[in-house]
Amino acid sequence: MGVVWSYFFPNPSPPPDPVPLLMETAWYNMIWNKNQALKGKLSTLHPKHPAVQHLRILVSGPIGAGKSSFIYSIDSILQNKKLNAAERVTTGNFSGTKTFTTSKFKDEKGHPLSFVIGDVMGLESADDSGVKTKDLVSILKGHIKDNYKFNPISACSGEDIRYNSCPTLNDKAHCLVLVIPADSFTASGHEAEKTNVLLDTDSIKKIQNIRRKALDLRIPHVVILTKVDLACPHVKEDIKHVYSSRTIHQKMQACSNALGIPTSDIFPVSNYHGDNEPGKNPDKDAVLLSTLTQILDYANDSLEKMKESEDAEDGFAMGPRRRRSMESNPDFAESDTKQ
Repeated sequence: MGVVWSYFFPNPSPPPDPVPLLMETAWYNMIWNKNQALKGKLSTLHPKHPAVQHLRILVSGPIGAGKSSFIYSIDSILQNKKLNAAERVTTGNFSGTKTFTTSKFKDEKGHPLSFVIGDVMGLESADDSGVKTKDLVSILKGHIKDNYKFNPISACSGEDIRYNSCPTLNDKAHCLVLVIPADSFTASGHEAEKTNVLLDTDSIKKIQNIRRKALDLRIPHVVILTKVDLACPHVKEDIKHVYSSRTIHQKMQACSNALGIPTSDIFPVSNYHGDNEPGKNPDKDAVLLSTLTQILDYANDSLEKMKESEDAEDGFAMGPRRRRSMESNPDFAESDTKQ
């Protein structure tokens, strides 16, 4: 009788093996224990264009994404001390940044560093709230001065006292950073196609629009994917798992699909929020420092290409014969400039 029972009611198949949350091979070969070397590189960093005194980075993104927390984290790590988070970091579903604020940075010895980061009001889906796309474009072009108070109803115009009608290359943004929380995307299964974008359509359109403006202006841009420690338990346990987490990798792919930005230009990070002191988690510091260094490299590479293009145009305008004469006869070049 037992045989007949098993024939009609076979034992259920064993459940499939769960998808491993960690990949066998990391997609990014991070070099750990190099924090001091990264800080040293930032201390000796100089813009690769003579008209620029500070590399200017602009951060933008949805409300609560972690723009101000990223700036706070970088500042705390570079100075190697806990700073007052209440000055920058806010909580809740509202934008804590009401004015265009440019943060300058110092190293542990108090020496100023040659880059600044601009923070703006958060992006919102509604047209009558959040930062205006026109204001973001004006900042990219260098038209809006520091401490401009954002008006969610109307964009900054030439009549405003904080409007810079004649911006220099030093006033313009040299890299755009779009800060987006990892929980904007859900991920499951082996394939990245099984992800869902939780950002509303209007917010995605705004982000895509500002990205196209940056492309038109030839300004490099990247995405910082924040709150990755809340998105994956392995990353929360050890930030070193961030580059081998299948969940984070899928969220990066979903972000890439939604915004059109390559995954190589999407950087997963975990910010400080004032609850922990920098230096207590050197691996967390390493991820943030590595991300900042790559962003500044992008900005500097863009300036270097601009300088090379300007030099080539000057050489072409001068003409080959005149250029050879000046190169071979310094006296000729000096007398020529005095005329």
